[in-house]
Amino acid sequence: MYSTRIFELAMSICSYKLDQVFYGEGSTVRQVYGQVPVLQKVTIFGERQIVTKWKSLRWNDAGQCFSRYSSKRQRNYDLPLRSIEEQQNMSKGMRLMYLDVDSRGLFSINDISINELESLLRILQNFHNPDAAAQECLSHELFKRLHSQYNQLQHNGQSEQISNGKP
Repeated sequence: MYSTRIFELAMSICSYKLDQVFYGEGSTVRQVYGQVPVLQKVTIFGERQIVTKWKSLRWNDAGQCFSRYSSKRQRNYDLPLRSIEEQQNMSKGMRLMYLDVDSRGLFSINDISINELESLLRILQNFHNPDAAAQECLSHELFKRLHSQYNQLQHNGQSEQISNGKP
């Protein structure tokens, strides 16, 4: 039902570890094995401390969580797959606003789509001109700034205005 990309995104948003993916028909995911962080109180040398332990679980194709080796339901660790998919579909057609500074130090607001931003990042990532070091440095700075904004948008999953153009 959902693609591997949606599952990986959901696992990273929830801070879960992905161990193994089982595929169904086509490229859809049938089942996922992974781990979730669980805080536990333990006594170490007579002192109570909180440590992080990793609990092994599995998820079905709808993002429902179960115990790894039984059919016991673990609702607290369900993946928000539908929300992530809807958010990605909404953001595809939206245009993004970002603030940029030109070489003269003037600020301007620019409008760009996610697809245009991805294309620019691919072009700038492969750009290399040994004869024009200054131009290469400027393009590298632009790439870092755009890449930072793109990562921020992906991490937040929101197409909102970004306050500044600094990485």
